[in-house]
Amino acid sequence: MLAVGLAAAPSSPAWAAAAISGVSPENGPLSGTGTLTITGTDLEDTTSVTVGGLACFPVTINSSTEVTCTLPPGDAGAQDVVIDTTAHGTDTLVGAYTYVAAPNVVSITPVAGPVAGTNTVSVHGTNLAGASAVTIGGGDCPIVTNSAILITCTAGIGSVGAQNVTVTTPGGSETETGLYTYADVPSISSLNATSGPAIGTGTLIVTGSNLTDATGITIGGNACTGLTDVSATSATCTIPAGTAGDQNVIITTPGGPSSPYTYTYIATPTISTVDPVAGPLDGTNTLTITGTHLDDTNLGSITIDENACTQITVNSPTEVTCTAPSGTVGAKNIVLTNPGGTVTKTSAYTYTAAPDVVSITPVAGPAAGGNDVSVNGTVLIGATAVTIGGVDCPIVSNSGTVIVCTAGIGSVGAQNVTVTTPGGSETETGLYTYADVPSISSLNATSGPAIGTGTLIVTGSNLTDATGITIGGNACTGLTDVSATSATCTIPAGTAGDQNVIITTPGGPSSPYTYTYIATPTISTVDPVAGPLDGTNTLTITGTHLDDTNLGSITIDENACTQITVNSPTEVTCTAPSGTVGAKNIVLTNPGGTVTKTSAYTYT
Repeated sequence: MLAVGLAAAPSSPAWAAAAISGVSPENGPLSGTGTLTITGTDLEDTTSVTVGGLACFPVTINSSTEVTCTLPPGDAGAQDVVIDTTAHGTDTLVGAYTYVAAPNVVSITPVAGPVAGTNTVSVHGTNLAGASAVTIGGGDCPIVTNSAILITCTAGIGSVGAQNVTVTTPGGSETETGLYTYADVPSISSLNATSGPAIGTGTLIVTGSNLTDATGITIGGNACTGLTDVSATSATCTIPAGTAGDQNVIITTPGGPSSPYTYTYIATPTISTVDPVAGPLDGTNTLTITGTHLDDTNLGSITIDENACTQITVNSPTEVTCTAPSGTVGAKNIVLTNPGGTVTKTSAYTYTAAPDVVSITPVAGPAAGGNDVSVNGTVLIGATAVTIGGVDCPIVSNSGTVIVCTAGIGSVGAQNVTVTTPGGSETETGLYTYADVPSISSLNATSGPAIGTGTLIVTGSNLTDATGITIGGNACTGLTDVSATSATCTIPAGTAGDQNVIITTPGGPSSPYTYTYIATPTISTVDPVAGPLDGTNTLTITGTHLDDTNLGSITIDENACTQITVNSPTEVTCTAPSGTVGAKNIVLTNPGGTVTKTSAYTYT
C-alpha cells in the first residue's frame, strides 16, 4: 500500500492513462463520512479524489486498480468522481456517486395490526427509494415494493401496544415513535340476539374483549352495515340478510378476526296456497295455508285485511290452519308473521256476500235427470254446490249470475233448489219440478200422406206442459190444446213408411208410437191419350205409388172415371167418363195424396 505523496517507480516503459471503472457504494447520505472505493486501472500514483468537486480525503492507494477515500458531505443528486495521478493523468466518472437525502416517514397504513403479523403495511413518506430495511418495534418488516414515496412490507410478529417504525435507505434512517400498534385478537362473549329472520334487519350488539377499532362484523360471511358504538367491549351493527341456519359471527379489529360465535338465521316464510280462497262475511270457516317455513307461526300471527285469524295450528313446516275472522266484501291480503319474518299474499282471500237465487230455467225436467238447468241470480260466483230436492246438480259453468248444472235423478213433484257459495247458502222452495215421463196411448189417425197437413191428436198421460211432438224426427207445427191427457198439432211432411211419433214434456220424451206416411202418387203415362166424347173406353195409367187408388178417385176434367182397378203399385185402369172436345187434365187421388197430369187426355 502506498500513501499519497510518495513517488512510484515506473512499472513499464510505456505510458498509460488512469481510468475509473466504478465506485462502491454508488450512493450515500448527504453527511458523507463513509468510505468510497474506486476501482480502475493505473491508479497507483493517485494524488487526489473529488466527489462533486469536493475532496474525498484521505486517499489510500490499495493497488494500481483500487483507491479508497473518506466521502465529504455533499448535495443531493448524482455527482462526478474525479481522480488525479502523477504520471497517468486525470479521469472523471460522470454521476458515479449519488448523495441521497435522509428518508422522511409521514404515515403508515393501517395504523394497527395483529400481533401475529403477516399483514401488509404501507409506509408513506419521501426519499424512500432504495430502502434497505423497515422495522416495526425492532422486528423486521420484509420489503415487498418500494418507490420514492411508498414502501409496502409484511409485518412480523410483535408485542401488543404502540411500536416505533424505522426506515433505512442509502440516505440514512428515520424512526417514527409509536407509529404502528400491535393489537390483541378480539373475542366475542355474547350477542344481544342469537337468532333472527333470514331477511336481516334489526340490531346486533356484540359484547366481548379487545374490540377497540373494530373494522367490521360479518354473519355467515355477509357484512353487517352501520357499524357504530365501537368500544373495547362492544360494537353495534345492522344485521344483513343471510342463509337460513347456523352462521358464524366474526368481528374484525386491527388485531385480526375473532373466533366465530353462532347466530341462527330463521328462514322467511312463504305462502303457496290458501284453501278455501273465499268465504262468508261472518268468517268462522277454517283456512288451510300451505307454503314453506311455517314453523312456529302459532308464535306469530295470521291476519286477513288486518283482522286476526284465531285458533292457529301448525300442522307441519308446510301447513297451518286457522279460523277466519269476519270481514267486508272483496279480495283481502293475508299476512303471516313468525320468527322467520313476515310474508304477504295479496288478494289471497275473498269475503263474499250470501248468494241470491232469483229463478231457474227450465222450471221442470225429467225425474231421470241428465238435463241442464240454469239457476239465475246474483252473487253466485264461486258456487261449490247446487242441489235440487237435496240431490246434487253438478256445476257445468258459472258466470256469477247464471249457474248451469246437470240435474240428478229426483222425485216427481216440486223440489227446493239450494245454491252454496263461499258466501253461504240460499234455498228457494219448490223452484223446480221433477216431471214423470209422458206416454202415448192412441192417435186420431195412424197414417196419412207423406206431404203432411192434417191434424194429429195425441192421447195419453203425463202430457202437461208438452213442448213438442215429432213424427219421424220432423216437428209438428201449431202445438195446441195441451192438457195432461192430450195435445194437438199439424202433421208435417215426412218420409213414406212407418215413423215414430214422440211427444216431449218436462218429464222427457215419450216412448214412440207408430204413424205411417203414405207415399205421394205420380202419373207417368196415359193410354190411350185420346177418346170419344161419350167416354166408355178404358184408360191405362202408369206411375208410382198407385196403391189403393181404388180407395180414392180418378177424374178427367173433374168428371169421375168408373171401374177403377189397381193392377199394381205402378198401374191402374178405369173407364173414361163422357166429356167435351179438347185436352183435359187427369187428377188421381189416393191415400198418399193427389197428382195432376195436365192435358193428359183429349176428347175428340
